[in-house]
Amino acid sequence: MPGMTEICVFLAWIAGGFVSGVSGIGGAMVAFPFLAMLLPVHEAIALTCIVNMVMDICLASLHFRFCRVSALWPMLLASVPGSFAGLYILQICSGPVLQGAVGLLLLYYVYWQKTFRARGTIAHPRALGAVAGFGSGLLGTAIAFDGPPVGAYGLCMGWERVCCWARWASSSCCAPP
Repeated sequence: MPGMTEICVFLAWIAGGFVSGVSGIGGAMVAFPFLAMLLPVHEAIALTCIVNMVMDICLASLHFRFCRVSALWPMLLASVPGSFAGLYILQICSGPVLQGAVGLLLLYYVYWQKTFRARGTIAHPRALGAVAGFGSGLLGTAIAFDGPPVGAYGLCMGWERVCCWARWASSSCCAPP
């Protein structure tokens, strides 16, 4: 029989999954603060990475028909070294430092999203995609929030908001409808 902690973790992910299903982003942003109160931060990050991977695969399968595969490669290739860098950060940082990083990232991303306006075309979209992929790999492995760099990249590229709110599979390569 599951204990109270398991039930609370399950309910946190149900709420996170609902928000993610409605908006395309936010599963980890909703569930992680609750998980951090119930579990050690390193365990909450590992659990969030596993759940995010399953959610990303599901979203990728739903939105793959909108993808431009050529836009995926710079992001995917750059995410590998980013993941190693994030794993290093996860190993050397304490739980409170990681929690603070999550909070600061969330605050900054909401501020940036509110104030950013796309201006013209991007000079080097593949290079910017690689930077977004590296950042997504780093943040995804270190603090389990891989969406903000990719969402920011999608907004910089001028993609539709519906596409940009989805995870890497749809936002990193989403063609405007």
